Amino acid sequence: MSPEQIAGDLGVEALAGSDGAVMQGEGVWPPAEDPVAAVPGADAVLLLTEWQHFRQLDWPALAAVMRQPAWLFDARAVADAAAARAAGLRVWVVGRGEG
Repeated sequence: MSPEQIAGDLGVEALAGSDGAVMQGEGVWPPAEDPVAAVPGADAVLLLTEWQHFRQLDWPALAAVMRQPAWLFDARAVADAAAARAAGLRVWVVGRGEG
């Protein structure tokens, strides 16, 4: 998805900064080519959407570039939690908690 599509779906304005970042309000949202490029050194992946694109992520590839221990917080209960756990992530799902 393009930064413009994401901004439109969220109802915010997408602005290209000098560093290529998409900015909205007080925060800065840097675009990434793919999920793996977005998480190097991250402590957690926050899944806040039901978009089909994010339901089947490459959890082993994501876990390999994240700091450990790493978490998946799934606010929509759409991720493959078993695959994320098998990749070494701790998983917390809204309505179910850790497990």
